[in-house]
Amino acid sequence: ELLAVTRDSVVRRHRVIVGRPDTPTPTLSSVINHFTLAPDWHVPNSIATKEMLPRIKADIGYLARNNYAVYDPKGRLLDPGAINWKLVTARHFPYTIRQSAGCDNALGNIVFRFANPYAVYLHDTPARQLFTQSGRALSHGCIRLAQPMELAAYLLRRGGQPVELPSEEECARQPRPRQVQLRQPMPLHIRYATCRAQGDSLQLLTDVYKRDETIR
Repeated sequence: ELLAVTRDSVVRRHRVIVGRPDTPTPTLSSVINHFTLAPDWHVPNSIATKEMLPRIKADIGYLARNNYAVYDPKGRLLDPGAINWKLVTARHFPYTIRQSAGCDNALGNIVFRFANPYAVYLHDTPARQLFTQSGRALSHGCIRLAQPMELAAYLLRRGGQPVELPSEEECARQPRPRQVQLRQPMPLHIRYATCRAQGDSLQLLTDVYKRDETIR
């Protein structure tokens, strides 16, 4: 869960999806100072080689259907059909893959950026049905956020900025990425806890990442 806190009061609550047990979301402290509307997604090398490469080898059309483009090490756009994918391996993968902006983009309509050494961020997702699940440790480590545009509007109002955010229809037209700088950056703290106070009682939570055993 993401909580927006002002002084001693929780002013916003958002459900989140966090990293799987094998790709846990790190704990950290940072600051959100800007967000990107209609972001394109630079696919991490680990995802490109472990998950996407087998799909590309099985069906080259996978790239076009999902709005993926392939670039060489110098950032030049390549024709995927001209690459002999049979010779490409996870160890020898001299390409980068990007997914263009749009509602089907893995980052959804918006991504909140914050400095960290883990290359994680907070973002929207097209798979919004997953927020109804009780167990939501499903990502590669980044944090997917329910109602992200409402959080963006809150951050803009907090800094006295006009709230001009795209609608779902504008997203569907695949606009270009747009950076929005926050006048008042928001501190961000990612923490992991397996218990919390619920009124006068202690509520125990699932130890998704099996960290309690180390403490014991």
